[in-house]
Amino acid sequence: MMKTILFSLLVVGGCLGCARADIGSGSGLEENNMMRAERDTIRAILEVVELTLSEDGERIIARGLARTGGWTEPRLVLVEQSGDVSRYRFVALAPTGLVTQALERIEAEISTDALPEATTRIEVAGERGVVALDLRQ
Repeated sequence: MMKTILFSLLVVGGCLGCARADIGSGSGLEENNMMRAERDTIRAILEVVELTLSEDGERIIARGLARTGGWTEPRLVLVEQSGDVSRYRFVALAPTGLVTQALERIEAEISTDALPEATTRIEVAGERGVVALDLRQ
């Protein structure tokens, strides 16, 4: 006998996120098509709030805010190298299923050895705005 369980989180104006799973005798939990499509989605975080050079000068550390809880695998992805400016996008693996509906702090870093050779300025963007760091100091 197959039972269907429907979970949903409602907010003013509609459904924020829905997940459905079918549970049968011995079959375990199976993902439906909607959940499979959302899995492994890399997206920009909401906003970068700080960009710093570590005390030893070997790492660039970006701190920002994600829209919800559950974001994983944060990283800086090189988007463009223009002269001495390296432009990065702060991305992470978006959550699936039900998550905390509150802004969450998130951090990513990159080794200065991984920077393109001519870099003297780094710009990191999220969905909103750009934060820059001058390395000539």
